[in-house]
Amino acid sequence: MDRAVWKGRARNARDFLATARNELELAEEGANGNPIMSLIVLSAIAFADALTIKYGGIQNTQDHAAIVKTMKHAMGNRVDRGQLKRLGQIVAKKPVAQYDFRASTIEEAGSLFEQLIRFSEWAEVELSRP
Repeated sequence: MDRAVWKGRARNARDFLATARNELELAEEGANGNPIMSLIVLSAIAFADALTIKYGGIQNTQDHAAIVKTMKHAMGNRVDRGQLKRLGQIVAKKPVAQYDFRASTIEEAGSLFEQLIRFSEWAEVELSRP
């Protein structure tokens, strides 16, 4: 894969993050948090894709649950194991946010957003490296 593609994935990641932040700020008490959680998951996936494309020239396209393994493979020793765990926890919410019948709370979405912020801060540092 053309490694220059990582920049577009990083832009998408930032845009999903910004939209999730805006939606959290506008959400009314008792609102369904699933749409916001979906944006959070999409942002984390896009950040991970940007990293795997930049450092490994690969993108995980099949199973989003395998993105942690793909990132570990692409980044090698440079990857932070704590961030891998965080990514896995965020992506694990995809079925709940997008397919489950249960509505997540805004508080749950806010908590997941905080995890995304930590992951995105680390990802941005890694993406800024030559």
